[in-house]
Amino acid sequence: MNIEPLRKVQAHILAHPEKLDMDHWICGSAACIAGWTCLLSGCEPGYKSIPGLASRLLGLRPGESFMLFHVDNWPHEIRRKYVLAETPKEAAQAASEAIDAFIAEHSEVRQ
Repeated sequence: MNIEPLRKVQAHILAHPEKLDMDHWICGSAACIAGWTCLLSGCEPGYKSIPGLASRLLGLRPGESFMLFHVDNWPHEIRRKYVLAETPKEAAQAASEAIDAFIAEHSEVRQ
């Protein structure tokens, strides 16, 4: 797994929480984790190519993207924090926790 671009996404959404939108790959100036992976890597992907391109940029194995890019697949407590977030900052913090949890779980599997 290529963790560096994922850490860049994490830093970006924490610095600009109003630009996180997990419901859309890219929508105006907001994007989800997959969308920000592509945008921060300098890509201007078409709508349908975003998850696949982000998966390749992050070096994800088949199926791993669903665990990271879809809120419904985040760990229960983190998903709950995101869904109940009252501010963009709270939502971004939950997404950051999801990224940390994903890295911890999936980097251990590869060692």
